[in-house]
Amino acid sequence: MAENINQRNDDKVKYLFTQEEFLNSEVILNYFLKPFLYEFTTIMKNDIDAKLSFELSFRYYIIIAFLIVLIFGYLLVWLPFQYSLNDEILRTKNILEIIPEILYEGVEAMINS
Repeated sequence: MAENINQRNDDKVKYLFTQEEFLNSEVILNYFLKPFLYEFTTIMKNDIDAKLSFELSFRYYIIIAFLIVLIFGYLLVWLPFQYSLNDEILRTKNILEIIPEILYEGVEAMINS
């Protein structure tokens, strides 16, 4: 049974290879479609390479712009804020140093009276 099916398939293949339409389609495929498909795949490959190159360049530019914004943000916002905090810390420290002097003067006043 399996040999019968294989024989029939072989006969169909032989029949197709001997047909004029198949030979004409083979000629069309080899001489007209293959160069077209080769050119098409070459164009598509070049377009994909160009798109990937553009995407990579674009991402590099985005990263560089982000880093520049970060640096300017640090220099223009964070450093002045940090200096103002430093001034406030020093002012608070000076105020806290006065408290023991006031307490000491109050205790002396209580002792002397």
